[in-house]
Amino acid sequence: MRVLTPRTVAVTAAVLMLAGITTPAVAAEPSAAEPGVAVVDDDLPDPTDVVENGDGTTTLVYDDGATFTSQTAVPAGDGARTLALAAASFPWSATYDVSITSRSWTTSGSGDVWVDVSSITNCGGKAQSLSLYRLSGSSWSRVGTVRSVSCSGGSYVWRGVAQGTYRFQLWDSNTTDAYRNHSASGTVRYP
Repeated sequence: MRVLTPRTVAVTAAVLMLAGITTPAVAAEPSAAEPGVAVVDDDLPDPTDVVENGDGTTTLVYDDGATFTSQTAVPAGDGARTLALAAASFPWSATYDVSITSRSWTTSGSGDVWVDVSSITNCGGKAQSLSLYRLSGSSWSRVGTVRSVSCSGGSYVWRGVAQGTYRFQLWDSNTTDAYRNHSASGTVRYP
């Protein structure tokens, strides 16, 4: 076992602080453990079909035609490093008219959950909505607050969430407008 010297610890702390200063700002999020932030939502849809693709991705198909595709198989590469990276994140893409619900994932411990959205097409400059849900017994409970996502995307974090099983939902809250056939993509990162 290697012992870290005080200088190594100081340099590492400085690098981490610098990285924190240069990363994009995210909206402040109350701790998921705060009382009164969980909202039970039994209306999260389940997929009507699950398609295992030949490239190691899985596509969830919903009854309204929405699709959610994500990496599920570990890509070929450098063994343990690839497996470790794949366990804490996955890329995703989705198509939807009104809403899309992601696949679920399980965290190995408590910590921060990030949903990165690269961009959203056909949203007419209007913000979309994003929520994180945790499985509680047999129902899903919303964690923290609903986020507003611009068409150009962004990174959204829920800090200090408990160990558990999660999924997110992204939806167009402007259902009376003419904008449909949304495409979105990004990455989910979790502890």
